[in-house]
Amino acid sequence: MSNEHSHEPGGDAAPASTSAALFYVWYDDTPRKQTSDKIDEAITGYIARFAMRPSHVLVNSVDLVGRSDLIISSGRTVQPNTFWLSTENTAALSTV
Repeated sequence: MSNEHSHEPGGDAAPASTSAALFYVWYDDTPRKQTSDKIDEAITGYIARFAMRPSHVLVNSVDLVGRSDLIISSGRTVQPNTFWLSTENTAALSTV
């Protein structure tokens, strides 16, 4: 999270709060592969890169599946066959 100050003419400096979630993006358009298998491979890639397991995945609504091992939600900005993995709570971003 970053704290920036905005200065308006004739006004006091006010802190502007911004936050950005960081994602590991995985793309797999293999037609015969199940979405759950694609997510498993994305998790493997995430672990190889960051040495930790993701807790959240944003997907396109056509790729939405239920899993008990992580939170999966859909986002309008996520393209089909694309998986955005994160350790942050991305549920608030699902309507973005």
